[in-house]
Amino acid sequence: GGVEREAPRPAEPVIARIASCFPFGLQSLAPPLLRAKQSVAASEEDVPFRYLDGGYAENTALPLTLAKMQRDCGAGAMRCPTGEPLDVVLVNDGNSNGDSDGFGPFKSPDPLRALFSAGEPPADWVRGMFGLPSVPNPAVFAEAFPAASAWRPYCSVPTTRIDVWPHEQRNITSHVAEVLLTTIENRYYGVAAGSKIRLLVFSLDIPGVIWPGLLNRDTEVDRPGHARLAFGRLLPDSFAGHASMAEAQLAAMGPPLRQFLAKRAVRAAPSGGRAQ
Repeated sequence: GGVEREAPRPAEPVIARIASCFPFGLQSLAPPLLRAKQSVAASEEDVPFRYLDGGYAENTALPLTLAKMQRDCGAGAMRCPTGEPLDVVLVNDGNSNGDSDGFGPFKSPDPLRALFSAGEPPADWVRGMFGLPSVPNPAVFAEAFPAASAWRPYCSVPTTRIDVWPHEQRNITSHVAEVLLTTIENRYYGVAAGSKIRLLVFSLDIPGVIWPGLLNRDTEVDRPGHARLAFGRLLPDSFAGHASMAEAQLAAMGPPLRQFLAKRAVRAAPSGGRAQ
């Protein structure tokens, strides 16, 4: 009849020992938001909020963006025709087929997939980066994550995978999806339930070592490199693919984005008239 207790996480003893070395706690690693007329020297004595890398909790910025759009609609600061969906464009530096980040016991939900509740009442708290912190659930949509058939390729860049032998010639293929969604209430991020959202998602699907998958099953090393983090002289060509990838993405994103915006213009046009 007792209450089941959650099994301790593998890193908890290590984290507890490290935390004992910090007089203000591990939270002091996150910069404090200063109050008016407060000095940096006194910043740890009275901390209203702290800045934190979004990777630990919510890495798309979409929940906070939706909350702001809803507030602006309610305040009349944004044109929101009754019955019309709000249009949102998201560029996801992740994988459209990713289910989780991390490896082994050190896993957390994929940031994009975590936005979708699939009709289930979302838990208040979920695992954050590497499964170490507990963070507010970022789910904001009632629907399930878009099916594989909803994603269509829009950009393809040749590369050589060099962490396998023999080296593998292949293409890095990015995908885009357009979906109509409904918000659910998320009190942590300030999102209200019931808004219709027309979402255009560009998922870059560019593999990496640390990011985007945090050493998950999609980790690979390519040449030219597309690393997000600097490795100094360890891998001198780890950033060599950035320019060609950026150029390809710029050209390839245009057609899907123009189609998306054209639909918005048609909806916004006066009845019987043409959109300008």
